[in-house]
Amino acid sequence: MHPVPTPELCEVVITAPDPDWLKALSRQLVSRGLAASAHNFTPVQSIYRWRGKVHQRTEGRVSLHTRRDRVAEIVAVAKREHPYEVPGISARPILDGNPDYLAWIAPETTPDQPESGPHAACGTGCTGPPGGEPTSTAPGPATTESAHQHEHLDLRLPY
Repeated sequence: MHPVPTPELCEVVITAPDPDWLKALSRQLVSRGLAASAHNFTPVQSIYRWRGKVHQRTEGRVSLHTRRDRVAEIVAVAKREHPYEVPGISARPILDGNPDYLAWIAPETTPDQPESGPHAACGTGCTGPPGGEPTSTAPGPATTESAHQHEHLDLRLPY
C-alpha cells in the first residue's frame, strides 16, 4: 500500500436521536465505501440551542474515517435520511496516526473499487478489517481473524 498524505483523510462526526438508526446508517456508509470504519458512541448527552430555546437530549454519535473527497457524498446521504431538519454533520482532518491504519483508510474509500483493501484477494466474502469483529457475507458461520487465516498484509486494526 502507498501511504496517503494525511490531509486527504478526515473524520466525519454525525449525531442522531436514535442510536440504532445511526448504527444502521453507519453500516450503510461503510458498505457503500463512503467510510472505511464507523465508531458508534451512545449515550451522548447533547446540549444545543434551537429556535431560541436550549435543548438537552440523549443521542448517538458516530465517528467515520474516510477521505476528504467522500465527505460531500456522506453529507448528502445523511441529510436525505436523517430525522433532524438540520442534522449535525461535521468533518475534521486526520493529522497523524498509525501509518498502517491511515494507509488502510484510502483504498477502502476509493470510488468504484468495492473489492479493494486487505480482504479483496481472500475470496471469503469478508467485509471487516483484519482482526475485527466477526463479519462475513460468505455462507456459513461468521469468522474472526484468529479463525480465518489470510496470506495478505494483516493490519491488526484495534477493533
